[in-house]
Order: sequence, then C-alpha cells, then structure tokens
Amino acid sequence: MKKLLFIPMLFACFMGMGQQVSMGQQGQEEARKARVAKVAYFSDVYDKARKKHETIPLDENSRLSNNPRYQAIKNDLAKAAKDLSGAADGEKTIGKTIIIGNLEVAQNDKSSTMNWELAKNACADMGTFFNEVWRLPNKKELQILFKNKDKIGGFKNKSYWSLEDENYNVIGKNFGSGEQFIVSDKVNIGYNFRCVRSF
Repeated sequence: MKKLLFIPMLFACFMGMGQQVSMGQQGQEEARKARVAKVAYFSDVYDKARKKHETIPLDENSRLSNNPRYQAIKNDLAKAAKDLSGAADGEKTIGKTIIIGNLEVAQNDKSSTMNWELAKNACADMGTFFNEVWRLPNKKELQILFKNKDKIGGFKNKSYWSLEDENYNVIGKNFGSGEQFIVSDKVNIGYNFRCVRSF
C-alpha cells in the first residue's frame, strides 16, 4: 500500500517542478515585455517634453535663467532625456535573461568597467526603471556564472565583481583563468560586472 501511495506522490512532485520552471519562464517573458513597454513610455514622455520645448519662442528673454516657465520646461526635458537614456540602457543590458536555478542573469555586461561602488549602484539603478531588484552576484553566484559562462554568453576573459561576503570582503573572479581573489582596492580598480536578481 505504501508503494502505491509513493508513486502518485512522486509524480505530483515531478509535475510541480515542471510547473515551477514553466512559471519562471513565463514570468521572465512577462518581465521583459514590461521593460520594453516602460522604455516606450519614457520615449513618449521625452517626445512630449521635446515638442513642448520647441514651442518656446527663440527670443533672448524666454531663455533667461530667471524665466520660471522656460526653466521648468527645460528641466522637464532634461529629466525625460535622462529617464529615457537610463531605461533604454537598462533594457539593453538586461536583454533576454538567462535563468539558472532561482537566479536570473542579465544577458549583457554593462558597457564599461567601474569601481565596486559604482558597479553596485549601476545594477540597483537599472532596476529602478522597471520596479525590479537587480544587484551584483554574491560570491557563490559569481562561481555559478563562471561555471555557466558559455551557456550564458557574453563574458570577457577579465575580472568580475561580486557583492561583499559575510566578512565584508569583496571577491573578484577572472573569467579567463578562473582565479578567485579578495579585492583590496574597491575604489581605484575597475572591473566588469554582470547584474543578477533572485526570484
């Protein structure tokens, strides 16, 4: 009797695992569509701000620094341009994500190397445009990325950042040699980095 009960329980567990993977992939695609839609929204806001800016007369008085109407429109345009640039860059960096276990990995590195603080903030800032939490990988996750670097793609044979570990050390890893090391200078050294998030 126990054996008979065990088989349907095993089948249910297997089906549950399949459903979890399916839900993860579905959520991944929905999140990507939402990011694309958000970029389109910021693009629309920018176009409206630009058209409004173009309606200002070109006489010198309208461009004086103490003209509140002009300054307000100018500030709105600057903010819209910054938001659009940040969202578009974030969407491009995140791209078509790769899921490994419960870790979602951005498709691309950020375009330039940064010191540790800037890299950490760049991942966090990228997520704010889409109400998502993106971050640097921790030490164990960095090893997962290295082991799956060919599957994920786009990694350079150079060093990558991680978050601080439990001893407040920042671990770097060279994706060419596989060497892992404690970074003594987080301020003056720039490394590559790949943003991740958990789900």
